[in-house]
Amino acid sequence: MKKITLLWSDNDPREGFSDDRFIDDLNLGALFNLNPTPGGPDKKTLLSKYITKDQATIARRCEIFQKLLSASPDFVENLTASTALLRNLSSLSSRRGDVETDAETALYSVKEIEVYLSCIESFHNTLENAPDCAAFNELRTEIEEEFSSEDYAVLKSEEQKQKQKIELVKSVTIAVNLDAQLRPIEAGVVSIEDHAFKSESIVDRLLRRGGTAENGTSVTPLLPASKGSSAAERAALKDAILAILNRFFHSTIKSWSPQIHRFVLSRAQTLCAVLPELEFILICSSVLRSLREKGFPLCVPVFSSEDHVRSLYNPRMALSGSRMVKNDLDFDSSGRIYILTGPNRGGKSVYLESVGVFYSMLHLGLLLPAEQAEVSPVGEIITHFNKELPTEYGESRFGEECKTIAALSREMAPDTLFLFDEALSGTSGEEARYIAEEILRAYSEIGLRGIFSTHLHELCPEIPSINEGNPRSKLDHLSMAIDPVSHERLFSAVRGAGSGKSYAMDIARKYGLTKDSILSNRLQ
Repeated sequence: MKKITLLWSDNDPREGFSDDRFIDDLNLGALFNLNPTPGGPDKKTLLSKYITKDQATIARRCEIFQKLLSASPDFVENLTASTALLRNLSSLSSRRGDVETDAETALYSVKEIEVYLSCIESFHNTLENAPDCAAFNELRTEIEEEFSSEDYAVLKSEEQKQKQKIELVKSVTIAVNLDAQLRPIEAGVVSIEDHAFKSESIVDRLLRRGGTAENGTSVTPLLPASKGSSAAERAALKDAILAILNRFFHSTIKSWSPQIHRFVLSRAQTLCAVLPELEFILICSSVLRSLREKGFPLCVPVFSSEDHVRSLYNPRMALSGSRMVKNDLDFDSSGRIYILTGPNRGGKSVYLESVGVFYSMLHLGLLLPAEQAEVSPVGEIITHFNKELPTEYGESRFGEECKTIAALSREMAPDTLFLFDEALSGTSGEEARYIAEEILRAYSEIGLRGIFSTHLHELCPEIPSINEGNPRSKLDHLSMAIDPVSHERLFSAVRGAGSGKSYAMDIARKYGLTKDSILSNRLQ
């Protein structure tokens, strides 16, 4: 069986993003509930390893998720069950190193082969009804070749023989000679039986003529091996029994063909290598199916030199049942960098997160949370969200933030997408405005795409002067809208919506904090 991959195109160099901080900042771990194995990589690493910049890989994965969303529930259920079998096989293979005796080796070998054969048969039956998709077609071809091969038939026959040998052992009779102090001096196996002993009481013996035990009946009541014994005693009992069984299984192990054993190991490893990909596919398709069932649109990206996204939404909030407002996004010749302003709790962070999740899903190869999307893949996603930063002794929060942004800026390249949320909020308006303007001038010269969410409305009038030098990326303004009549937050992002200086007055009117409102409403 040749190496199988479902998620990668043949020519994908598998170059992900060098910076994975965006995964935590955008709450991707909460959206895609991947289950890290104990001692294995964490959720961030699991997501990061599937990031791709290759358009063919993105298209390949989108086809998988499109087909899964339209597939019958039976197929998805059977694929999930086959994947569970494969997970058992992987678990058995990983625990093989803990086996210490011939008896355990025999049991593991037979069990491992049994599960491997079950996996092949399960995938064979499941993929017969798989939707027409490049990834599933390739996997079906490999599984079908294995299932129909002479090697598989021989292995299945051999597995049945070895399984019967091991399953014959139901009980062991042990003889022990004792000295005058009742200490064991000799021990040996009297017989290995194909039936289990039955426990009987003293009354049972008395009611029987002669009072002797029948064949296969214990002369004393059988007790659980763990009852009333210490850990050391249980270990000693296990060692004694395994030593006895080793003698029985010695010939079985010797007769086990080394070629068959190596064959199974190599085939199992090849099949187990595709397990993480199948788990990723099933978890992500479950998220997409939930969005579709709740009535939210999903689209396949169309690759373009500019980005035009319609009815973009935040999938994490959509699944939580929160109020959802859809917005547009454009990165084009008139604006590739946006200054995003708006009132507190007006939706700036939610919009910023929705943009970040959108591009993350693009580079994971998923269907996108929007009505339609023309996009250009990015080289990195660099995020800086407003949260507590660790500070060194004598360093202010503002100073630490400046150091962080300077470090992030060294990673910027023309194809980078940056998303900054309320940056430079830890100092006076004039200082922050000056530094922010310098940052944005530099980023526009580099040619980045990105959004600079800020409370610094004074930056907006500087947009024309920054654009005067015809930089590689022009600046534009986005603002979170407020209803002009009710002064309620609308949570919609409006492009080129003015200076943003009116938010305070809108909020003041809403809460009756204008001079006229205060004077007219005060108690006389």
